[in-house]
Amino acid sequence: TSLLEETEHQQAILQSLLLLSRADAGKLRIALESVSLSDLVTHALDDAEMMAEETELTVSSEIAPGVIVNGDPNLLQQVLHNLLSNAVKYNHRRGWLRLGLTADETNAVLSMTNGGEGIPAEAQPRLFERFYRVEAARSNREDGIGLGLSLSLEIVKAHGGSIALLKSTPEETTFEVLLPLAKA
Repeated sequence: TSLLEETEHQQAILQSLLLLSRADAGKLRIALESVSLSDLVTHALDDAEMMAEETELTVSSEIAPGVIVNGDPNLLQQVLHNLLSNAVKYNHRRGWLRLGLTADETNAVLSMTNGGEGIPAEAQPRLFERFYRVEAARSNREDGIGLGLSLSLEIVKAHGGSIALLKSTPEETTFEVLLPLAKA
């Protein structure tokens, strides 16, 4: 079982590196289709609730219905998974996680806020760099190699959107993803 888990972990790393290499070469091709971001976020939230059970996190959400974007649903799921798994991993036991999805005239606006220790100010400019990990995060945390946020950035950029750390204080951290709405 542990060998299978390690093999799956290594396969995920290789897939991430391949995707990043394609992005670097300008060859990241995405199959655009009409995607209900509302549905993707709802499904990802179910996964987050399962991940949050172990640490007894309170998960809340406000998801606007009918938010449609043009995108690759598998890649967008990867972004959601990366952000949610970080929000769960870097939270306090019995902490909280809040997910929001709205839309303005041109963009779907996804916000993810979690409790926790926050990200040190000196680490914030480097969060989206490949293989970068906040030093404090290395102790007593699950293993990761620092590709999740850089991969998410490339995927969101390939969809014509943006991703940013809006704020991080000792009490909470908020990330925001903007994706262009599908044209009616």
